[in-house]
Amino acid sequence: MFETEEQKARLEEAVDKVERGEMALVALLAVLEDKALFEILYKNEIPQTPLVENTLSPGFSFEDIAKLTDQEIQRLLREVSQKDQVMALKGASDELMEKILGNMSERVRSFIESEVAFAHPGPEDVLVAQARIVRQVFQLTGQGKIDMSEWQS
Repeated sequence: MFETEEQKARLEEAVDKVERGEMALVALLAVLEDKALFEILYKNEIPQTPLVENTLSPGFSFEDIAKLTDQEIQRLLREVSQKDQVMALKGASDELMEKILGNMSERVRSFIESEVAFAHPGPEDVLVAQARIVRQVFQLTGQGKIDMSEWQS
């Protein structure tokens, strides 16, 4: 599952944080590499519910992406593949879907809406796509391009 000892050490450190209550389990899943995330989901038979229901940290869940400003959502969408957008939106609330679609050009919005309508991803695909998007939110936050301080506790 791990290509290097460094990857294994980083995961063990993150697991320790989860056990101490310093990091939510879903936050751990969000920072895992895709291959490791899929293996954990598959081996542990994680319930088939999308990240929408889980809290990443106090005050943050996948659905809270709707709390970002339009400019922040546009910045996020530039960093996320359209495939991940489609998969993640299959598990999103109507409110979040509308907020995200409202920040797209009409052409892209039309394309994404049609892809969402025809896509039939498995729950794991939705979870992995949402985890990648959440990971991108945290990366952009770390770069100072998204400000979550107003609504995080």
